[in-house]
Amino acid sequence: MRNPMNRILLVSAVLVLVTAVAMPRPAAAADRTFTLFGDDNAPGWGLDPGNITNPGPLLEVDVGDNVTLMLTGADGTNLRWYIDYDNNSNDDAGEPRSPTFDDSPAPVQWNFTADRVGTFTYRSVNFEADMTGTITIQNVTSPPPGGTTFGLDTSLMVVIALTVGFVAFLLVASVVSRRKKQTPENKG
Repeated sequence: MRNPMNRILLVSAVLVLVTAVAMPRPAAAADRTFTLFGDDNAPGWGLDPGNITNPGPLLEVDVGDNVTLMLTGADGTNLRWYIDYDNNSNDDAGEPRSPTFDDSPAPVQWNFTADRVGTFTYRSVNFEADMTGTITIQNVTSPPPGGTTFGLDTSLMVVIALTVGFVAFLLVASVVSRRKKQTPENKG
């Protein structure tokens, strides 16, 4: 590879490949659904009306997940569920907060996106001390769906294949270029 242009192209191709492999893959958001029953008489939260405790059940999700809560009251009280990010026992602006729900037969379905990493307390708006639980929002550590047996994302595999093809093309072009320079007609 005596041609400087071929060297530049080869180095560029290798840099593209290294960059593609080193880049973090985007997190794949999942849809997570939890059914929660709230009761201010028991008091607490539960996955069913017969198992209400304070603190309530641990909820674990990944950052970026779309979380759906199916909320039902286990008594006649109106309740609202929220994540207390700053642990000040107030439902502040920016903290996910459900609409009001009660003990009607149909649960209130409410969605939010898990947008902060950490372990937080979830509470009831009117019973902050008596109705709590823990929600853990974790960083995504597993590869997104659609990966290969080597743990590589399929789009990354496409980039690698294109880069390898480009490098092979450059090598073939270099060999053809050398052979043209070595033909007898060009020497005389």
